[in-house]
Amino acid sequence: IVTLLPLLLFLLTAVIKSFKVESPILQLLGEPYIGMLLSVLVAIYLLGLRQGIAMKPIMKKLEESFKATASVLLVMAGAGAL
Repeated sequence: IVTLLPLLLFLLTAVIKSFKVESPILQLLGEPYIGMLLSVLVAIYLLGLRQGIAMKPIMKKLEESFKATASVLLVMAGAGAL
């Protein structure tokens, strides 16, 4: 469910927009950054806190994973700026 959450949010937003319903909250949920942020928060809860893991080890794992992907993200951001 966690990996499909952004897709489900975007799909739900598209379906609701097809009925000509406009709202600021709907527009916010349809943004890719918000979808990814919500997915990370849900993953932290479902895969960490709910399993009884303390917040400190969860944040350590997030830090390690970000260090591993930081160089790729910087290259992609730099290429996008061109």
